[in-house]
Amino acid sequence: MKQFNGIDIPSEATIKQEMEKVVRTLKSTQGISDVQYNLDFNNYIATLSCHFEHVQALNDFSKTLSNQFKTQLTSYNSYRYDRASQTFTRSYTYTPNLAKEFAKIPGEDKDLFAEAYYTNIIRFDKNIQSQSNKNAKISANKQAVLLKVKATDLINGSTSLTNTITLVK
Repeated sequence: MKQFNGIDIPSEATIKQEMEKVVRTLKSTQGISDVQYNLDFNNYIATLSCHFEHVQALNDFSKTLSNQFKTQLTSYNSYRYDRASQTFTRSYTYTPNLAKEFAKIPGEDKDLFAEAYYTNIIRFDKNIQSQSNKNAKISANKQAVLLKVKATDLINGSTSLTNTITLVK
């Protein structure tokens, strides 16, 4: 389909091109390596993963991506690592602009988001002692944190991506 209820639907080719732009940007960011992605058009799942040498590389990538796509990623999302306390922090500030844009979508189309999720997995080479987000879970091997939230909760601001992960010293 080219449109659904008056909303333009990008083609698979366009989605691939946009993802490849993101991947090129990520690969060209100093301190980022092993960039991989997968687009599953049967289940509508996009996966992007990478390794990073330092947290500033993630912030640099977010800034570059914001400029490239003319969006405000860095104004509401940033990362920090404190080596002394062994804490990794993702700061997230809700922006009401997301809800304003979502409100423009016809009601029946909003229902399509009922089954949509934002999923984030952060892996470490050390064991995790604790994490602070009530929606996140530490893996059985204690080296990853899974955060899965409903897209609608993220859109309307009833959940947060903020998390402080403390590693075992």
